[in-house]
Amino acid sequence: MGLSKLFFSKKEDNTKKPISQSNSVSNKYEFVIDDESSFFKLYSLTNKADKFIKMNLLSSDEESEFINEELSKVNINNIKNYFELIANERISQIIEYNSSKKRYIDEEVFVYMSEDKMLAWIILFPAIGEGEDLTGSQLLQALINKGVTFGINYDELYKIPKYDQKCFKLYLIAQGRPPIDGKDGSIVELYTRDINLSQGDLSHVDYAKISLSNKIKEGGVICEIIPPTPAVDGITVTRDLLLPPPKNGQPAYVPKGRNTMLSEDGRYLIAKKSGYIGYSGKNFQVKPVLEIFNGVKEHDEKNINFLGDVHIHGDVVEGTTIRALGDIQVDGLVEGCTIEAGENIIVMGGIQGHNLGTIRAHKSIYAKYIENCEVYAQENIKADCIIDCNIYSNGTVSAETGTGAIIRGVVRSSKGVYAKVIGSKSEVETDIILGGLPCDEAEQKIIAKELNNINREIENISNMKKSVENELKLSKLKLDQYVAQMKIDKFENDFLENANKLNNLSKIVCDKLYTGTNITIGDSTFKAKNTNTNCVIGLKSDGSVDYIMDREVIS
Repeated sequence: MGLSKLFFSKKEDNTKKPISQSNSVSNKYEFVIDDESSFFKLYSLTNKADKFIKMNLLSSDEESEFINEELSKVNINNIKNYFELIANERISQIIEYNSSKKRYIDEEVFVYMSEDKMLAWIILFPAIGEGEDLTGSQLLQALINKGVTFGINYDELYKIPKYDQKCFKLYLIAQGRPPIDGKDGSIVELYTRDINLSQGDLSHVDYAKISLSNKIKEGGVICEIIPPTPAVDGITVTRDLLLPPPKNGQPAYVPKGRNTMLSEDGRYLIAKKSGYIGYSGKNFQVKPVLEIFNGVKEHDEKNINFLGDVHIHGDVVEGTTIRALGDIQVDGLVEGCTIEAGENIIVMGGIQGHNLGTIRAHKSIYAKYIENCEVYAQENIKADCIIDCNIYSNGTVSAETGTGAIIRGVVRSSKGVYAKVIGSKSEVETDIILGGLPCDEAEQKIIAKELNNINREIENISNMKKSVENELKLSKLKLDQYVAQMKIDKFENDFLENANKLNNLSKIVCDKLYTGTNITIGDSTFKAKNTNTNCVIGLKSDGSVDYIMDREVIS
């Protein structure tokens, strides 16, 4: 590259002079040069740096989130000033070259770093005369001399010297590493926690899916435990650590319950013994299962107590009592029985109580149908139909599949009643009561009755002649009295807390409501005088019953 056609002149004087007549370039002068000359770009650096920077810096091929974020921090004015400086230095070299007998100026590289030292660029100025081009190794040494030793794109660095038009271009040649917080560990659960039903789940085929089907063998995997990842330190292109340091990921809580353990490598939660998978509180557990095949017949043992799940394959005859700490599942029919479960009760065939049966669950109850019995559930009750029962539910009561009918009896629910049909054409009395905690209130009455009996026995024994036997009886009765009183006090406290908290979302929803149905919500009552369709019954803001329907009245 020669210096032919390179001149400067005063702006008010059109007389051209060779550049060798001056040894400096002032703002009073402008270059008069051929557009194809590489020195035109030096002129651009000193006079049009904004355009040059936008064209070469912000149009980087790197489109990663990190690069874009770092570019947004770059102070363009600083780069402009830096380019003006190095361009003027190069021009001074050219002037010196022209006024001396020096025959060459080598290719030159300049390194620019962002203020936070997370990015570094290089720009090359061409050789003049017999000057030599830089090699990739020389470019690397230039970076090292500036302290840039981390995140260098070596592949690009050694390609640059081979490019045809390599000069007057910015190359993003090194990138720092941003600090990266570690990811928290997680748990991949291979078994469901709860029973979830949707429309149609009470058909026989689908019903089997909600049964005690979570069987597991010893050593079976319950959960996969994904470990946390460590943090990655942030580091600049000059190998300075960024502060504050990132945070390591935290291990996930492992839901390790009864009869479960971790695998040797800590990556899996496995069953310590065979049984059924259950979820209680925050943990999975493997519950022992008592399986009774062929049902409970007339001459079988009718008093069953088990600290786990009970699964009866068949029917259960009248007069049987079943108590279990976990779930109870009956694949057939239940007749006139007392069944109490610490968790859920599932009766795939249905319940016919004959006005003798009592069904109690500390979670939910699912049955094909429920007739002529008392039913207590701390959570929800779901069935195809409910006929002539006393229902107590602290959750919802649903009869939305199959017949979907609630006929006769009293249904008490804390959170809502949903059915296709409530009542019947014969206008039999059907009572629906919303509000409170029906299950707890019923239990409170039972305990209060027991407490009265205990108090009478204490009074009778206290009037008897003292003896060791009577003292022992009295001591036991006073302990029972204390426990019963504690339970009643707890019920009363809970009642006071919830007395003014009637759930405004509690409502009765049905496709058809027959005459003879009595509705009570809180302190408000409503009696259906006509048969109506598409009903939604809840509370108004003033506490009165709000009766919404399609106004289709069947006379």
